[in-house]
Amino acid sequence: MRLHGLIVATGLLSVGSASNTWAEQFTLRCQDDPYWVMPDPARKPDQITITYAGADTGTLTVNAPYGEFTLHATMGRSKQSTPRLNNGVPYTLVGINAHGPAQVVMPDKTAIETCTKAALKPEEFADKDVASMAMIGCMARAKRSSGPVPVDALIRVAVMETAPGQREVSGVTYIRTLAEPTSLPAGKITLESSPDCELTPGGG
Repeated sequence: MRLHGLIVATGLLSVGSASNTWAEQFTLRCQDDPYWVMPDPARKPDQITITYAGADTGTLTVNAPYGEFTLHATMGRSKQSTPRLNNGVPYTLVGINAHGPAQVVMPDKTAIETCTKAALKPEEFADKDVASMAMIGCMARAKRSSGPVPVDALIRVAVMETAPGQREVSGVTYIRTLAEPTSLPAGKITLESSPDCELTPGGG
C-alpha cells in the first residue's frame, strides 16, 4: 500500500478540476506511523480520520489523537491509463489537495534539538541525510509538546474509481512541519508519512 500510494500520489497536483459528480462528503479511516523508517514493534500507529466535504472545492478535516484541524481543499478528477495499475484498464483518479496552517500537539522541539545534537558527531552535522535520520529517531522518542503548536499541514489524497461505486484509496501523503524554524541542519522539523487508509462504508 505504501509504495503503491506514493506512485499514485505523485500525480495529484496534475489532476484536472473539471466539474464532478462524486459524493460531497467522504471519510477515510487511517493508521499512521510517521516514524515508519525507524521500526519499533512496541510503537502503535495513530488512528486518524480524514473527512472531505465539498465538490471541486471544500474542506478537509483531520481528527487525530494529537488534535483536530480543518484545511481548505480542492478536488479534481482525471481519466488515467497506467499499465501497472488496474490491470491496464482505464480508471478515474480523484485527487484532493489540502494545505494550510494548523495547531496540533507535536514532539517537543527543544527535546528534539537536544537529542539530535547529542546523537551527532561534529562532522555529521554537514550530512543532511545522517542528521535527518538522527532527528527522526529523536522525534520518535521525544516527549510531546505541552499543548498545540503552530504547524504547516499538507495532505494529498488519491482515490481510484475503477467503475461506478467501486473506489479505493490509492495513496495519502501527510506532512506536518513546525512553523518555528530550528538550528538543526534540516532547518525545519517535519513529520512526513503515507498513512494506510480505507474509505468508510457510505463514505464516498
